[in-house]
Amino acid sequence: MNDMTCTLIGSLLDSSRSADGQTIKTKILYDELLNKKLFGKLDFLNLADYKRNKIRLLLKVIHAYIHSDFIIFSVSRNGMRILYPLFYSLSHIWKRHIIQVVIGGGLPQRTADHPKWIKYLKAFDRNYVELQEMQKNLELQGVNNVEVIPNFKRSSVVPIVLTRHNGQPKKLCTFSRVSEEKGILDAIHAVIGVNQRMKKTAY
Repeated sequence: MNDMTCTLIGSLLDSSRSADGQTIKTKILYDELLNKKLFGKLDFLNLADYKRNKIRLLLKVIHAYIHSDFIIFSVSRNGMRILYPLFYSLSHIWKRHIIQVVIGGGLPQRTADHPKWIKYLKAFDRNYVELQEMQKNLELQGVNNVEVIPNFKRSSVVPIVLTRHNGQPKKLCTFSRVSEEKGILDAIHAVIGVNQRMKKTAY
């Protein structure tokens, strides 16, 4: 594919703002595509602050689509609302390879809430999701061009010091952003349920 052109579409916040998960994932994805030298030309279209000039950015997306062999995009829910129908419509005029790298775990619920999105996903070459459960739920909705790439992040290895805790209640730890989408409510309900079943505050 060294003679092919590719445009990666995503969101990168500038260094003056704290990087969110989307920015981190997009940056790693761009760096890896660049390092692998999969394409003869790799461009990046930044959707950060798209609200400042929506029309101009929309024209840039269309231009990138027309002049690229591959479109790889990784966007949030707002980006999906715009790019899904746009790429679907453009694909009926110009055939391009369209690959989505999904951020987060909410896509199956969004397609359930917006059934029209299912035909958009089917029109893409591939939809890469973070979890096997996401793949299963999307396939149950009829989307079969789904593969799993677990979420990724560059980080230095930190030595782990384990300490024994014999006191009660036992301490549990979650390792994620504290939000409903990341499953914090499920964790809370699980602890409550176990304690109720054991008839004591075990955790």
